[in-house]
Formats: sequence, structure tokens, C-alpha cells
Amino acid sequence: MLMHCRGCAIPTLRGPDRAGITGHMRLIDPKHPFFQPAWRRYLLVAAPFAWAFVELSFDNTIWAYLFAGIGGFLGWTLIVAWPKDGAE
Repeated sequence: MLMHCRGCAIPTLRGPDRAGITGHMRLIDPKHPFFQPAWRRYLLVAAPFAWAFVELSFDNTIWAYLFAGIGGFLGWTLIVAWPKDGAE
């Protein structure tokens, strides 16, 4: 059953359809096994920054800022806020 959470307009799953989902869906789920290898996380952060440089070299500043923002978000989520060893 789809309901609205308290104080916001974002629909959330409640009741038997919930199937173990807690809170709101995250854009990037760092607990997913895909993100466990460190090299993959660093590559996923470097790729948007590299593309931002390409866009900037062609004077597409809006696209460059967009991809730099995506890289910054991924950097924060996958590197800075990544749980340290032994912390879960």
C-alpha cells in the first residue's frame, strides 16, 4: 500500500508491500555489494570529474558544473562518508 510519510509529499511503502524497506530510497546505496571494491568507488568518482573536464574544454560550462556536481555527490557518498574499517 502506497502512503505519504508525515510532513512530506514523498510516497513511501507501508504495510505488507513494504518487504523490509526502511525509510526513503537512496540514490546511491553504499551497502550494495557492487560498491565494496575500493577501486570501483574511486573510478565511479573520477569518471564524472573527467567528463566535466571534457565539457569544460569545449566551453560547455553548465554541463561541466553538472558533472562536477555528480562527481562531488559520488565522492561524498562513496569515499568521504564510507564506513571505516570495523564501523558498521
